[in-house]
Amino acid sequence: MIFGNISDMSDSLMLAPEPLKKVLMYLANTNFNSIPDGRYPIQGDDIYVTIKETVTKDKNEAKPEVHRRYVDVQYIIVGIEKIGYARDNGKNDIYADMLKEKDLLLYKDLENESELILVPGCFAVFFPEDAHRAACRYKDITKIRKAVVKINIELFKADKQLQR
Repeated sequence: MIFGNISDMSDSLMLAPEPLKKVLMYLANTNFNSIPDGRYPIQGDDIYVTIKETVTKDKNEAKPEVHRRYVDVQYIIVGIEKIGYARDNGKNDIYADMLKEKDLLLYKDLENESELILVPGCFAVFFPEDAHRAACRYKDITKIRKAVVKINIELFKADKQLQR
């Protein structure tokens, strides 16, 4: 997991693999106020963004999730949200397995969960071994607008091969 703010990401860019650099630059250089909610390709189906407005909820109403084929980059545009996070240790009870259809595995709860607070400009990068519980309320239930970027994990493998 990587956590940062788009206004201060020099270290993130310096160390990031190329697919993540591309996404962070996209987030830094996009005016999301002029883009309606929806799904948009950045690099076909390998990298795409979904922009959506939603309402935060109590932590116990949000199911922790993992993705195996895509890296998940959560970026807050408006509002404030809490995201639960833990390494997927394989000990969590499965709520729903939709990995084949939607690249989504939901857990009932999350062992050893930590919390991140995202304010506008913050991003969190979740890799396939990172379970996360998004859109939880920080203090009050409130509307948020966020961008969720999906990066095909194969791009990271290809980038690593190029670096050898």
